Amino acid sequence: MGLDQYGLRKKGTENAEQIAYWRKHNALHGWMENLWIAKGRPFVGTKQKGNEKSNFNSIPIELTEDDLIQLGIDTKNYHLPKTKGFFFGTDSSEDPNRLKEVLDFVEAGLESIREGYEIAYYAWW
Repeated sequence: MGLDQYGLRKKGTENAEQIAYWRKHNALHGWMENLWIAKGRPFVGTKQKGNEKSNFNSIPIELTEDDLIQLGIDTKNYHLPKTKGFFFGTDSSEDPNRLKEVLDFVEAGLESIREGYEIAYYAWW
């Protein structure tokens, strides 16, 4: 078990196509979770110490061109959040190989948007 993450693209009624895959890239997941909350997605997790804890396990989030550009900026500036979770592995927020994988996804996602695809992030654990 562990955190499995996918970058997907889809055009029209086609099946989604995987354009990126990460395993236990918890910093990327934390960034996506923050985006999910910022977009006003509902909290579906449990209360912990009086605070709502979000959990978008197995719920895809659509990424716009602006989202991908911001992800690229935050990645280049080491602004992916340190994120802990059961099955999430060790901190990946400053791992240069993991960050390059994100930048490759940003590039592929932006190109796909220009080609008419929708882009999404999906994770499950």
